[in-house]
Amino acid sequence: MLVDTLSQVAAALTFSRGAFDDLSLQASLLVLGLAAGGEALGQSMILTLNRVGGLRFVLALIAIALSNVLSAIVMVLGTVVAAALLLDEPLHLRPTLSVFALAFAPRLLSPLVIAPYVGEAIDRAIEIWVMLAVVFGLHHGLGLHLAAAATVAASGWLSLRMVNRLLGRPFGRWLRRLERWLTGAGPRTFANVPDELLDLARGEGERR
Repeated sequence: MLVDTLSQVAAALTFSRGAFDDLSLQASLLVLGLAAGGEALGQSMILTLNRVGGLRFVLALIAIALSNVLSAIVMVLGTVVAAALLLDEPLHLRPTLSVFALAFAPRLLSPLVIAPYVGEAIDRAIEIWVMLAVVFGLHHGLGLHLAAAATVAASGWLSLRMVNRLLGRPFGRWLRRLERWLTGAGPRTFANVPDELLDLARGEGERR
């Protein structure tokens, strides 16, 4: 199963036409789990620079992974609702979830966001890659017209943004406090990661 799943991931990453054919929900969810793990791995490097360790480190990685999974679920629900409102034939939840889960495959490359100076650009490129894969999967895997696929995919993305805003208003202060506690107060942007790496190296050198 793992070999077949990896082959499907490679096909999805390269936008091969058969990538989203005969989707297995189990295999797609495996990809989503691996993608969430890749995102957590990338962020673990930032947490290390922030000198976050122990229980906070573990909890932060779990929160990051869960955040990715919940984001996918919200986008799927938003897409299904938009399809029900805008299209003649509604999308079914199970195949739509399979498409989104496989389309999150580019996030397997999330550890690359630690790259000095270009990490933020890589992060943005991965997000765009994911959305293009969603549109591609809805078009080729579920048979939607390309314009319809782009419209409902955009609706799913907007649904995620709306949920973030709605939660941010009543719970924003508490969520920011939780984030600061979990992730520390180190580098906030990818641009200053190289400086933090140098400082960390110097500190280790002095201790030696």
